[in-house]
Amino acid sequence: MDRFGQTQSNYAASRIAWSCALTPDGLDDWSAVLSLTQRFVGGDIRSGNSIGAALWNLASKVFADGVSLCEIPWHTTAAGASLYREGRYEEARRVMSQSVARWGIGQPFTYDYSPAYAWCFLAMTCHQLGQEADARAYLDRAIGRTNRYVSEDAAWQKKATLHVLLGEARTLLDSEQ
Repeated sequence: MDRFGQTQSNYAASRIAWSCALTPDGLDDWSAVLSLTQRFVGGDIRSGNSIGAALWNLASKVFADGVSLCEIPWHTTAAGASLYREGRYEEARRVMSQSVARWGIGQPFTYDYSPAYAWCFLAMTCHQLGQEADARAYLDRAIGRTNRYVSEDAAWQKKATLHVLLGEARTLLDSEQ
């Protein structure tokens, strides 16, 4: 965070937040990451930098016209994951739910995102909120999508990330049975 915490790049901010959120103990203080991710829950990519412009071009091809940062699922998933790690579970659920809804279930585009990432965090979030039925439902969705995703020609690091998150979600949900 010392080196990249002040980045103006939307893509870098998203990747920084995501990298920090991959483990439960990624950071002691989430304030800098949450500051970076605020642009994803209320910003507009058209005001971004050259990387933002490139993402805008990509997003406008994938999604409807007028896409803002808060409508790009891989950004909002990073923001929601950071909120979860900070213990802000209600906000995390809201952001992750919007991320999944915006993505659209079954959409084949998997370059940098699978809804299974968000479903893993939603499972853990719902568990923290005491919503066990929802937690199990999200975990089941994540497992099903991961099984399909890892059989596709996805990059190894994406497969590994999903397995790590699934392992954490399973452990958390099974720990109190």
